[in-house]
Amino acid sequence: MGVTDPGRRDRDIDGGWAWMVMLGSFGCQFLAGFLNYSAGVIHVALLEEFDGGVAKTSFVGSVFASLAFLVGPFVSILINISNCRITVMVGGLLLAVGYSASFFVYRLDFLLVTYGILAGTGTSFICMTTVVVIAYSFVKYRGVVVGINIAGAGLGMFASGPAAQALIDAYNVHGAFLMLGAISSHAIVFGALLRPSHIELGQKVKLHFRKRTEKDDSSQSCSDSGVVQLFKNPTFLCFVVSSLLWNFSYAMLLIHLPNFAHVSGADHHQSALLITMIGVGSTFNRILTGLTQGPDGFDPLLIYMGFLGVTGALILTFPLYSAQYSGQMVFSLLFGVYSGGLIALFNPLSIELVGLQQLSSGVGILFFLSGIGYIIGPPVAGLFFVVSFLMMLVSAAYRKPISEVEDSEVLSVKRLAETRFLSGSTCINTSLSLIVQDEISSLKAKSRAVSASNIELHESTAVLANGYHSSSLLGSKNLYSTDQNDQDP
Repeated sequence: MGVTDPGRRDRDIDGGWAWMVMLGSFGCQFLAGFLNYSAGVIHVALLEEFDGGVAKTSFVGSVFASLAFLVGPFVSILINISNCRITVMVGGLLLAVGYSASFFVYRLDFLLVTYGILAGTGTSFICMTTVVVIAYSFVKYRGVVVGINIAGAGLGMFASGPAAQALIDAYNVHGAFLMLGAISSHAIVFGALLRPSHIELGQKVKLHFRKRTEKDDSSQSCSDSGVVQLFKNPTFLCFVVSSLLWNFSYAMLLIHLPNFAHVSGADHHQSALLITMIGVGSTFNRILTGLTQGPDGFDPLLIYMGFLGVTGALILTFPLYSAQYSGQMVFSLLFGVYSGGLIALFNPLSIELVGLQQLSSGVGILFFLSGIGYIIGPPVAGLFFVVSFLMMLVSAAYRKPISEVEDSEVLSVKRLAETRFLSGSTCINTSLSLIVQDEISSLKAKSRAVSASNIELHESTAVLANGYHSSSLLGSKNLYSTDQNDQDP
């Protein structure tokens, strides 16, 4: 029949139904990018809708963002048990149920389950699986298709902010959740397009045969399992550790750059435009980097190291031109270009280092460690900020009185600490900055009270002095008048 015909199967690799697989993967990546990067706008709306405080509200969004990476190993297990099509459709179902159920939720505790856990897990299912499925449907054009596929997330990032804000303005945050549930349900349709290729089915057969052989062979050591073998691969270990460290800094920049621009004088729209510029540059270079990959393409590891070096140089030199908004725009565009290239190389590098047979397990480990870096990066940056500010505050106390600290300085610190994006640093920065602000305000109030008391004392002293002086003059005048009266007779 059609599916078992060898000629038909060959036509579905690098052609035929493979292009439909690319379309479905691109749509899923667009949805994943759209939903992930709209979380910041949703976070602001939740702060206004729920009276749960910044810390609790931020935790809901942090769970959503982190689960998009942390459940990677479980996604790889589901891919190995079933296939990529079923995994994506399950993820689309979780997204639709999670967002739609959030429409009926009016407590943050329940929103943590519907939006944070269900929707966050669904995002990971569709995002990671569509990275894997491309390798099963393309060989000759794999690099180009990977670039186009990953560019879908960049386009979703580009459209997420304005579209999510428009939904919230039109339907409020609850109506926006319902609309996002309808939008995310399209992942089920896109997933249905991911028909398993004969390469994917062949890998399943090999995987099940290997497991059965290992089970029957009593001399096979448990330490020789596929996942453990990945951790024995030193090159793959270096790759995943570099990904962890890169996501550590990448999350710092994405979360703190807009507020840095805002404190430097940019308005909210200009600050948000920096993230848009990162998305534009990222989308462009994801496609361009994909063109460099293929049977006769460049070494992905060499390009990966080059992108890491350029990205590090951009960040190191950023303080030299960060004072002007134009410099921030240039930095955002260039950072998007080179960081987008790094993301586009994850798939080719994973295939080269672990092979197709262990691709799903390798990508799952890669996503998991990347998620750890993404989670711990912003809080560490927030801790650095708080410690630096406290040191500056202590040093400033030796240079000028606390009463001379301007309100604008305190406001700048508070605005820098508060962030509209999702991370654990939101809780750290905001709470500590508010504590510091309260302490400064209290000290300034005491200082003003002391100053007012000194002024009142000075005025009282002046009044007493003037009264004494007037009394002295009056006494002298009366004495002089008495002397004149005594001399007149």
